[in-house]
Amino acid sequence: MAWGDLGHEIVGAVAEIKACPATLEFIRGIIGIEPLAVAAKWPDQVRNDSRFNSQLSEFDFRLFQFAEVPTGFSYANRPNKDSKDSNGAILGATKILISQAEPREKKIIALRYLIHIVGDIHQPLHVGNGFDKGGNACSVMVLGARESSNFHSLWDTGMVNKLAEIYKGQSTRSRFAPYYPEYVRLLKANSGSAWNFKKPNLTASNLGGNLSQWIDESAQKREQIYPDNLGGTNDAYKNRPYCSWYQDQEKNILGATSVDEKSVKSQPIDQAYIEKWAKPMVEDSLIKGGARLAAILDYVAEQAVKSDPSSHLVTEQNQNDFINQVIQQMSH
Repeated sequence: MAWGDLGHEIVGAVAEIKACPATLEFIRGIIGIEPLAVAAKWPDQVRNDSRFNSQLSEFDFRLFQFAEVPTGFSYANRPNKDSKDSNGAILGATKILISQAEPREKKIIALRYLIHIVGDIHQPLHVGNGFDKGGNACSVMVLGARESSNFHSLWDTGMVNKLAEIYKGQSTRSRFAPYYPEYVRLLKANSGSAWNFKKPNLTASNLGGNLSQWIDESAQKREQIYPDNLGGTNDAYKNRPYCSWYQDQEKNILGATSVDEKSVKSQPIDQAYIEKWAKPMVEDSLIKGGARLAAILDYVAEQAVKSDPSSHLVTEQNQNDFINQVIQQMSH
């Protein structure tokens, strides 16, 4: 998993603010009135429902929500060049959305996955080192918590919520954190110049290169955030008593000298760690994720409208179809 619901909602909401008006009109022609913040969390909610993946032919997006860049490598020169990762999912979704031949039902699913997975690649532990399952094999104990959690989960949800706590004193609502509109308002008000991060101008020739750079950026962040002083060395993973490490993650084979899963000791996470990384790294990741998502959506909309000028129109039938779809889902 990557960002929890709140993190994905924020990335989607930031993208909706930063996307071009024509892009939003194009998107409404696909998903109707559904906010990008709501669309962003949908893939996690249907994670085990094969009905939605079978419609996407070769793009089984459930398998693509992760990228792997081992320590010391870049995305371009990584040893395992399997395209079935988050980068492949984003490129696959853009093709579906631009194509005139693809039905709207398929584009609805592809759009939701695109929004979701662009958010994914901006969570640093969603670009794994190849040895600890993106921090899922690492145990941490946050100061004041009753029980340990895995390191990946801390960054999925815990750090987003910790940033909310930092903002809480400035909110007019006592329980704003679960609701993304207030969080985004405070993110804009408190992140300073970070909020003005300029979205890139994407083209068919530079989209892939930009995606690779964003994944490398998250890999670099990943090397900084482990709660020890080992840094990003090639053998760091072997010297973390709070992590098991794997020779083969796909086959679930632990390394020969790995800490056994049962004897992993939780690494303490103190307030200093949270203050160091929740602000500004979480802010930076959420804002950049939203801005870059807006840039991809701008590119998709521009290319789709070039090939079919009517594709941007939001019709009454589109809106009614969407509302009827929601009613049918609720009735089941």
